[in-house]
Amino acid sequence: MTSSPTAIILTFLRQQQGTANFSAPQPDDNLFELALLTSLQFIELIQLLESKTGISIDFTRTDPSSLVTLQGLSAAFGSAAPSTLNT
Repeated sequence: MTSSPTAIILTFLRQQQGTANFSAPQPDDNLFELALLTSLQFIELIQLLESKTGISIDFTRTDPSSLVTLQGLSAAFGSAAPSTLNT
């Protein structure tokens, strides 16, 4: 069974922070402002989500600022179709 995008994101964040130090963010918290993601980790997370969900983000049509929250990332990768997100 495939994990939900939210579960994948939270597992990734937990691994980056260490289990003892990790507190799950609220859905609309900015993950960069909370220092839960660096720019390099963001790229790694996007690649992980794309590989796990089969959904590719087209950054020429997607505002990266819409992907800075758990809610935004989950929404972008929560849909099985289409295979490329165009906003």
